[in-house]
Amino acid sequence: MVIRSMAGLFAFTLIAWVISENRRKVDLRVVATGLVLQVFMGTMKPGRRDDIVGLGFRSIVAGTLSTCMTGAVVGIMG
Repeated sequence: MVIRSMAGLFAFTLIAWVISENRRKVDLRVVATGLVLQVFMGTMKPGRRDDIVGLGFRSIVAGTLSTCMTGAVVGIMG
């Protein structure tokens, strides 16, 4: 099962590269980092993975909230 998952991960990456418009502009460092993070997240225990995903969700909510509050303050003052 793990081998099939890894093959699928690399197959989709290869397909994306093949159908891209400018293959020479692809930054291999970014692609490699994304693949390493994907494999790392896949090998984590489910509870720990949920904690990390939850942190990401909380940071998105906090960023959105601060943007809305900034808009409200600027709107009141302006």
